[in-house]
Amino acid sequence: MAFRVDDKSSSGSESPNLLELEDEEGWEDFEPDMENVPIVCLFDEKTFPDVHKMLHHCNETYGFDLLKIKEGFDLDYIGTAKLVNYIRSEVKNGNVSPDLSSKSVFQDQRYLQPALEDDALLYSLDDLDGNFSVQEPTKDLEREVISEGPEVEPEQVIAVLARAQRLETELELLKKQFLEHKMATDEVLENRWAAAEGTSSTNPMAVSSNASNNTVKFNDAGYFESYGSNYIHRMMLQDKVRTQAYRDFIYGHKHLFKDKVVLDVGCGSGILSLFCARAGAKRVIAVDNSEIVYKAMAVVLENELDDIIHVLRGKIEELDIGVKTVDIIVSEWMGYCLLFEGMLESVLWARDQYLKPSGLMVPSHVTLRVAPICDQEHVVDEISFWEDVYGFSMKSMLEDASIYKEVRIRDVRASSLAADSEPIYHANLHHQAIDEHRNIYKDDVNMTLTKGIGSLDGFAVWFDTFFATSADEQIPISALGESWSGKELGGRETAFTTGPKGPYTHWQQGSLLIDRRACGVEPLATGQLIKAKISCEQNRENARELLFKINWQVEGTWERMEQVWYLK
Repeated sequence: MAFRVDDKSSSGSESPNLLELEDEEGWEDFEPDMENVPIVCLFDEKTFPDVHKMLHHCNETYGFDLLKIKEGFDLDYIGTAKLVNYIRSEVKNGNVSPDLSSKSVFQDQRYLQPALEDDALLYSLDDLDGNFSVQEPTKDLEREVISEGPEVEPEQVIAVLARAQRLETELELLKKQFLEHKMATDEVLENRWAAAEGTSSTNPMAVSSNASNNTVKFNDAGYFESYGSNYIHRMMLQDKVRTQAYRDFIYGHKHLFKDKVVLDVGCGSGILSLFCARAGAKRVIAVDNSEIVYKAMAVVLENELDDIIHVLRGKIEELDIGVKTVDIIVSEWMGYCLLFEGMLESVLWARDQYLKPSGLMVPSHVTLRVAPICDQEHVVDEISFWEDVYGFSMKSMLEDASIYKEVRIRDVRASSLAADSEPIYHANLHHQAIDEHRNIYKDDVNMTLTKGIGSLDGFAVWFDTFFATSADEQIPISALGESWSGKELGGRETAFTTGPKGPYTHWQQGSLLIDRRACGVEPLATGQLIKAKISCEQNRENARELLFKINWQVEGTWERMEQVWYLK
């Protein structure tokens, strides 16, 4: 995962990029030299090997002492960066004597944007501490220290130097990522404080999609942080159904990945990128916006795949990934009940932005399914328990009725299913519109009971995932993840289910418990039909959350029921 947080508002000019591909060949041999990046003078085009000499030149030639101004205004890192960008902007506009009468002249948020692309001075601001001086450095500081060591073979020296150069390149990239991340974070915080003080109507933690007029907001507070720890990634990696499905498809179709450029959206620990690299991909661009990217980078280096896998930190919508198109997009974007967390939108955005017309989405198809359940054990655990607790009634504990309002993520047993599942949403990710999943509605869901039950206790929701080998392949909506082999298409496709009839997965199933206080308890017979209208919508205030609404009627009864559940 080299880490970068690029600002969308950056200059439209095309800047040099470490990830730039030279068409189809030659990029493997491209090893950019980022050592001793020259620092450009603030007032002219002269360059210097280090910040010390550049500041000395500014002081001697233009009488400008950056350190004194920094200390006089008591500037922190971000303030100093704004000052540098302000000066460069003014000089660029022909003003070689910028107004520095007040700190306020360079505090505008636009000065968070570098005025000079790849400005090495901005990477050196942390070096401007109290011990720094603009006086000309002595030659003693520039002496090379050469130490003798045991004699080694030339090939060993070349290998070590090549490895060192790659590590130096990654270090320089990390410095750049850190700078830009600090600047972006400061901008978010300043906007948030302004909003809290009533000076801005914009919610800095909410990103509105421009895909349609049905605007939704993505509340990122805590979302990316939740993926920064080892625990959640270990849980996902240990989910063999999930991880092995990706591995088996990638390794089983190496011809699809050989010499291809792959984009891994939400790369996490980097496991899918590693699979792709091992399968023969020419380049893998791994993107994630959580702290886990730093560990993923270490994993990539640990496995000596840093010449293939390049890791970037940031939102895919805001990054320059260094290429115009990719051959394959791979992503494990699915959340609880498929759409929880709202990551699909980012994957589809990446598809529209980067995927070649003949490109491949991995996975390619998903289906959201629902089935009625009779689960007396769960009812007893969650509800009946409170009716008699050591001889006391504690029904008051259920007064908020959250059990009836929330989608509970749990392991629903296959024996609890009262009917075969029905699909309420099916998507071919090669063609689905970016906003199609925001408001799912199906008004003809018919579920026939396959056994007699003591009561209809609720509904279970889960999803199936399919991996087709081309954008032209069509997975039928009737396909079941637990039994799909791809033979219907004459191929060897891969699929998995998160439903009760498949092996356990970390997604488990969504359990929507019916409020018995409104519906009562009534036995139902084999063959009775449940007719339902089902919707699944993103929460408009936070599209990472879901709202399920089911309106149903059991055949042979006159009463039609309706209930809403939230997944937060």
